[in-house]
Amino acid sequence: MIIILISIILSGSLTICFKFFERFEVNNSNAIAINYIFASGSGIILGWDTFSQINLFQESWFPYTLLFGIMFITTFNLIAYGVKTSGLVVVSIAQKMSLIIPLAFGIWYYQESYGLIKIIGIVLALIAIYFTSKKTDDEEHRPNWKVILVPAIIFVGSGIVDVSIKVSQEYFGTQVPFSVILACIFGSAGVIGLTQKIIQRKRIALKDAIAGMILGLFNFFSTYFLMKALSNNQLESSFVFAINNIGIILFNSMIAAAVFRERISRTNSIGIILALLSILIIYFSNVI
Repeated sequence: MIIILISIILSGSLTICFKFFERFEVNNSNAIAINYIFASGSGIILGWDTFSQINLFQESWFPYTLLFGIMFITTFNLIAYGVKTSGLVVVSIAQKMSLIIPLAFGIWYYQESYGLIKIIGIVLALIAIYFTSKKTDDEEHRPNWKVILVPAIIFVGSGIVDVSIKVSQEYFGTQVPFSVILACIFGSAGVIGLTQKIIQRKRIALKDAIAGMILGLFNFFSTYFLMKALSNNQLESSFVFAINNIGIILFNSMIAAAVFRERISRTNSIGIILALLSILIIYFSNVI
């Protein structure tokens, strides 16, 4: 549980970083590109002994890490954009309620436990997504496509990223340390991000690089500890994702209200309650 707690704090800090970036006028796109370089570097340092003994291009798992890297950087950019258009709480909920996707994948592919209670939890989660997608009560009669669509895309993208983390842990993590797998995934994302900057001839300011370094450390270690938790054979992935996401929602909601004074509307409150209730139901469905 300590490993999951560490992952919760680090994962929650990722989204919060973007709020500070906004305050200090950090270019999110630049910071995200740099973040993956530092995240990859962290993996290389931790897994240096393994890197010195293998040929990456001959490893069967290497091409998959390139694909996962593309998914990571795409989803991360969407999260940064979503924090600006929909708010920290909405994005956090949409991102973490995406646990429905790895839950469904675990039930289907890994034949994890399921039943009526878990299905009820999933249905409540979908309802919660609708309520948390509304930024304020005043906007209920003035629909904004970004307020609805962006969290929905983040929901799907984050879910696919979670599945890729589980697949990497399950299949590739038995061949090499997690740090090596993550170094390749983040490295792929970093190359894509920096290549884009070079093509666009975008200047990366010092504050963007510093922000990217901080983000990269949170990004690497939050994913690393999540993989460590998923590797526990006594815990189903649905259990780990449920506990992890409950904690992140609570953590980010408290920070959003206390530090950033972000308004949590009545509609958002209903969504948060339903989100927590649905995840708790999913959690208890695995221990009953």
